[in-house]
Amino acid sequence: MTLPDFSHPSIAVFWSIWLFAIVYALARGGRPEKYAALIQLCASGIQMILYQFTHVALATVDAVGVLADTVLVVGYVTIALNARRHWPMWAASLCLLSLTSHFSRFANSELVERGYSILSASPTAAVLLLLIIGTIGHQRRLKTNGTDPDWVDWKLASDLRSQRAI
Repeated sequence: MTLPDFSHPSIAVFWSIWLFAIVYALARGGRPEKYAALIQLCASGIQMILYQFTHVALATVDAVGVLADTVLVVGYVTIALNARRHWPMWAASLCLLSLTSHFSRFANSELVERGYSILSASPTAAVLLLLIIGTIGHQRRLKTNGTDPDWVDWKLASDLRSQRAI
């Protein structure tokens, strides 16, 4: 397995934030934060494994990146639709931005390689920061309220809508 080149400061900073966000969310987050950390682990695992068999050239669309970003979009949208948190919706939006960057590259092969690289990778760093912020928010709500419900109770929401119709 090939590890990232940590001699580049931006790569070292990214992976430091990644590691901190994952460990912090798994240790101190609620279930939405823990699921988000697992989704990040899954997407990174997919990339680390598949990049062993695929050469990445910024002159073309990164198929492995498309797959990993699709996993992130589906995961974060699912969390956003079910969690009693605001941050997952922002995270899902950023993941979608990263995913659409690949389609921009496909549509316009003249897209500057550095721009493609930044547009496809930068939202992921922001998502990690949102995961950290979400975990901090969870800890604050626990401290303030003694509880922090993780998920929307869709049955209760359905019952409330039914009562309003009466």
